Amino acid sequence: MQTSFKSLGVADEILNALEAKGYTSPTPIQAAVIPQLLKPGSDVMGQARTGTGKTAAFGIPLLQRCDPSIKSVQALVLAPTRELAMQVCSEMQSMQGKKKLKLALLYGGAAMSSQIQALKAGAHIAVGTPGRVLDHIRSGRLSLDDLQFLVLDEADRMLDMGFQEELEAIVESAGPERQTLMFSATFTPEIRKAASTYMKEYQMVKAEDTGVSNSNARMVAYEVYGRDKREALRRILHTSEDFYGLIFCARKSDVDDLAQFLAKKGFSAEGLHGDMSQPAREKVLGRLKKRKLHILVATDVAARGIDINDLGYVINYDMPDSADALTHRTGRTARAGRTGTSICLITPSEASRFRALEKRTGLMHERLPLPDRETVSKARLETARSAVERGVGNNPTPEYEEFARELLQNHSAEDLVSSLLRDRFRDMLLESSIPEISVPSPSSEKSGRGKNRGEGKSGKGNKKSGSRDGFRASRKSANRKRKYSGSSEKSEGSSGSSGRRGKLKKSGAGRR
Repeated sequence: MQTSFKSLGVADEILNALEAKGYTSPTPIQAAVIPQLLKPGSDVMGQARTGTGKTAAFGIPLLQRCDPSIKSVQALVLAPTRELAMQVCSEMQSMQGKKKLKLALLYGGAAMSSQIQALKAGAHIAVGTPGRVLDHIRSGRLSLDDLQFLVLDEADRMLDMGFQEELEAIVESAGPERQTLMFSATFTPEIRKAASTYMKEYQMVKAEDTGVSNSNARMVAYEVYGRDKREALRRILHTSEDFYGLIFCARKSDVDDLAQFLAKKGFSAEGLHGDMSQPAREKVLGRLKKRKLHILVATDVAARGIDINDLGYVINYDMPDSADALTHRTGRTARAGRTGTSICLITPSEASRFRALEKRTGLMHERLPLPDRETVSKARLETARSAVERGVGNNPTPEYEEFARELLQNHSAEDLVSSLLRDRFRDMLLESSIPEISVPSPSSEKSGRGKNRGEGKSGKGNKKSGSRDGFRASRKSANRKRKYSGSSEKSEGSSGSSGRRGKLKKSGAGRR
């Protein structure tokens, strides 16, 4: 018998709101967590990845148990980034139905005045990023004296981003009788330690579908030299049907450079990172959700708040720096029962580390040769054909038709169409405009490390399509200590306490 929200104990007023949203039956994490939080006193540690329905899992019990007659904050939800906080707040608002609970959204990069007003108006639930929430607590604007629920959403990412000091200070400010819930995609020693610090005795809940495998996602890896990455990406984009997805870069500067490059090449692409103003970020995300934008280039941190179920593609332009990052990136596609494709561009010197990530996550990628020039050329022609034919016969204009007949009296139809295509598409339809890409040879990892950085002679190497040998690293190469540069990007969740947040607790966190 299939579980229903009603059988979990969800109240009718919330059931009506869920039905209006199209929620028919609970996901595994919702079925596991909701009954635990609907009864008082039970702390919960939930292991669940992005896209499994976590917000409803904790949001429904919070909405049901908070009392509108008590004019103080009874529940606090902490999220690693402003985008995720906004998403959580919006989702909870839509689930409460007619209960009329007031929610306050607290995050850095936004005006204090509206947040102060929301707290003064008697907010029942506060959702925010750790830095800004702590600012409100220390200033006396946010009291946690009546707090009944504390939720740490994506706790692993908050620790990675250096929020440990803020989290500890917030937990100390909360009443001891609160009920605490932590969500994490992984259950590392750091998370275990945090759970024992922030919670009393807790119950571990692991949803059935929180494993690292993503059965609906096709996973593909291409090996390319670093100097050829951009052209390799263009080939992938040209040959991917109806591309709508994310491209991950390690650094904010790389996001800007790559987004500008793609836009100049005719792709509908924009970037998203922490140096952008909040209105600019919201505008970009709005365009992506409405499909007015097809490609979003982003850092890991900036992409944390993106909750779009129908993204068809994820491309790792820069290799993830951890198994957790690979899991989270892959989880951005093939969500809510849909299919999708996760793609990794791997340089020869990264091959061994990438295999180690695959082994740790269980996310095994099919090694494929890049689309050849002929395939790319055909794909470009089909794109041009579709673009031209979409406009044929639409909104006929007598003046243009008369002008066309006049031109056809002096020129052949082929010459006219060819001229117009050349003016519109320039050299895009010419196979000669597609640069050659050197396929890494079997010995590339052993001897081609300099070439991966764009050094040495270009155009050398084995050009035979389909070679997998580049992924075979010698033992000597595998044991080398490789130094690779990380991102200077810091926490983007809040503008508060930036100095403390710079002291990251885990190595590699700055790369996000």
